[in-house]
Amino acid sequence: MNPKFSIMDDLPNENSAISIARIVGDRASEVGFDWHEISEVWEKIYEEISELKDAITHSPRDIEEELGDLLFSVVNLARHLELDPERALSRSSKRFITRFKALEYNLAIKEKLISECDIAELEQLWEAQK
Repeated sequence: MNPKFSIMDDLPNENSAISIARIVGDRASEVGFDWHEISEVWEKIYEEISELKDAITHSPRDIEEELGDLLFSVVNLARHLELDPERALSRSSKRFITRFKALEYNLAIKEKLISECDIAELEQLWEAQK
C-alpha cells in the first residue's frame, strides 16, 4: 500500500463544508468505517452535544472543534437517512426567512419593532407563523 495515497485525497475545493463532510463520510463508509445502526449515529450526536456543552467554558478553539464535530455527526445522520444535508439546511433557512418576514410584517401592523418585544412575545408570534 502506498502511504502517500488516501481515500481522503483529492477532495473537491469548491464545495461547502457540509458537502465536504458528506463526501468524507461517504468515502469512509465505502471502506467500512461507518456506523451500522442509526441508533449509533444518534448516540454519537448526543455524545457530541455533551462535549460541546462541556467545552463552553474552554477556549473558543475548543468550542469550535466540538461544534464542528457535532455538525459533522449531523451530516452523517443525514447520510444514513439518505437525505441531502445541504438541501435540508437550505430549505430550513428559507423557511426561517419566510417566518421571520411574516413576524416582521405582523409586528409592523402593530407598529412595533422586534427589538421592542420580549422573548415570550416573540416566541408566541413565531409559533403562530408555523
